[in-house]
Amino acid sequence: MLIAFNSQGQLIHASQAKAKVKYYCPETFVPMEMRLSSKNQPYFAKINHQGAAESQEHLLGKQQIYTWCQQQGWPAELEVPVNSIQQRIDVLANVKLQKIAFEFQCSPISIQTLKKRTTYYWRAGYNVYWFLGSPYRPISRKMKAKFTQWDQQQPVLYWWHVKQGKLSKQVMNLNNFKNNDLISRELNRLKWQRRHKTHSTLLNLAYLNHHQLWLCPAFLHNWGENWPLTSEHLLEWQLKILLQLERLPLKSQWTLEQWFQWVEQQTNWLPMPCLRVKQQQILHQRLINQLTQRWSQAGILKVTKQDIIFWQFPKWYGSEQEKKRHLSSWRWDQI
Repeated sequence: MLIAFNSQGQLIHASQAKAKVKYYCPETFVPMEMRLSSKNQPYFAKINHQGAAESQEHLLGKQQIYTWCQQQGWPAELEVPVNSIQQRIDVLANVKLQKIAFEFQCSPISIQTLKKRTTYYWRAGYNVYWFLGSPYRPISRKMKAKFTQWDQQQPVLYWWHVKQGKLSKQVMNLNNFKNNDLISRELNRLKWQRRHKTHSTLLNLAYLNHHQLWLCPAFLHNWGENWPLTSEHLLEWQLKILLQLERLPLKSQWTLEQWFQWVEQQTNWLPMPCLRVKQQQILHQRLINQLTQRWSQAGILKVTKQDIIFWQFPKWYGSEQEKKRHLSSWRWDQI
C-alpha cells in the first residue's frame, strides 16, 4: 500500500513517510509502518501487533476534528481532562467566547453515562456535540434517538467521516409518504408479532376489542416515521392509542391539555439523553399534534378550538383480501 494516514489524519504517500513512525490504513484504520521493498521502494505494511481498528478510527477522528476546529478559526485543545467525571473531552474549542466540547464516539456507551457526561458539560457552561463514527452504521431507531441532538429547532445526528475527514449532518426526512411495498412489510410485521407473541400488550388489546392487528384501518399506514420518538414503531404506537380509544364511550371529550396528557399516558418515549427536557417536550408535542390532525382528517376525532371529541369508531377490515384490494387503489399522497 502506498497511501496511509498520519497521526494528524493527513494522507501521506509512502515516499514521504518516515521510519519508526506509526501510520494508519485508510480503509481499516489499523496501524501501519513504512517499509522498503527488495528494490528499495517504500511502501506501507500492517504492524504485526496491531490494535483495534475502532480505536484507530477514534484517534484519527480526534486529530481531524481538532484540525477542523482550527480551520474554522476556533482555538482548540485535544483530550482536555475533566476530573469530576474522570473523562477527557476529545476536543474542546472556543467559538465566539462559548466553550464547545466535541466528542467523537466510536465505542459503545450506556445511556446513563451519555446523560451524565452531557449534563455535566451543560452545567459547566459548555455546549456539547456528539459526532458518531462508522461503528454506529447502520444505526437503529433506539441508537438514533439516543444520540439525537438539536439544531434550528429540529432533531439531528452528526457523523464524522474519517476517510474524508469531514462532518455530515443527518436531518429529518420530511417526505414520509409510504408505498404499498412498505405497507406490505408492516402487515407482515403485525402478523409476525401475533405468531411470536411479541407486543403482548398490543395483542391483548386487539383481542379484547375483537380485532386482528393486520386488519387495522388504512389511515394508520400513511404516516412514515421521520424521526424515532416512541419505543414502538409509529404504526404500533398508533394502534395502541386507537385500541385504548375504542374502549371509551363515543363522544368522549377532552380539553386540548387533557388530550395531550391522555396520549402521553399511553406512550413510551425513547430516551434522548443528548436533548434538554424542553427540547424533548417540543418533539413529543409535535408528534401528538400530528396524530390529532391525521385522526381528525380520518373522521375519528373532532377538533374544536377548545376540545377534542371522540367522534366515530374507525373501520377495521373484515379480511386481508379486502384490505389489500383497498390499499392497491389508494392514493397515499392525497390522504
